[in-house]
Amino acid sequence: MQDKILIVEDEVITAMDIKNMLKNFGFDVVGIASTGEDAINKAEEFKPDLILMDISLKGEMDGIEAAEEIKSSYDIPIVYMSAFTDTNTFERIKFTNPYGFVNKPVSSEMLLISIETAIYKHKLDKKLAESQAKLKDAHDNLELRVQERTAELENAYQELSDIYNNAPCGYHSLDKDGYFVKINSTELNWLGYTVDEIIGKKKFSEIVTEESAKKFEKNYPGFLERGFVYDLEFDMIKKDGSIITVLVNATAIYDADKNFLMSRSTLFDISNRKKRYENNSK
Repeated sequence: MQDKILIVEDEVITAMDIKNMLKNFGFDVVGIASTGEDAINKAEEFKPDLILMDISLKGEMDGIEAAEEIKSSYDIPIVYMSAFTDTNTFERIKFTNPYGFVNKPVSSEMLLISIETAIYKHKLDKKLAESQAKLKDAHDNLELRVQERTAELENAYQELSDIYNNAPCGYHSLDKDGYFVKINSTELNWLGYTVDEIIGKKKFSEIVTEESAKKFEKNYPGFLERGFVYDLEFDMIKKDGSIITVLVNATAIYDADKNFLMSRSTLFDISNRKKRYENNSK
């Protein structure tokens, strides 16, 4: 398909010469405009692939002003033509992002090179813009998928957190020195403490009876080495001083180098069961 070109030139003879050159090169000259206003109208009508724009046009609007109007509405590359330019003109030209400049009188060879270069560069720019748009779309879609996945994970975390904190049994984790590093709401409610009063501040051995503390100190080193304990009974002291009897099962959590990280302990309140047993034994 031939590239469509609009010529904007107010000198009739020059315009016809350029038209003949372009036809000889195989371009489709869709029109000739002699004023800036006419150039804007013909750009809207023909949607050319390129506009050859003379800078010095007769009338109220010069070629640069016409180019600004056209570029504000249409993505059409513009190659300027002029016999002379001063510094001020060049300053105005650069802000319209031209695709080329041809000195007058127009050389057929330079005209062909300028037009082909401009059309090729414009096609590259369009492909780049399309690629950037696709990349942005892919990025936005990825962000959306990440947001959706994050929301799913957050919901799953909330569910797990709810299960952990509101389980019918107590859960806690101790570090290698026996300090609490995690504890669920159920166990906190049993004991009457807040999480800030327990985590990193209390050892398990500090909130049990003296006899239970001795049992803990005896069994904890073996637990660290072995990695598990089952059905150990402890009497824990609540914040108000009362006693709750619990049955503890625990497993150890290790890192990749088999270093102990913390315990994973499950506690069952057996206070009522123990009282019934003691009453039945009397």
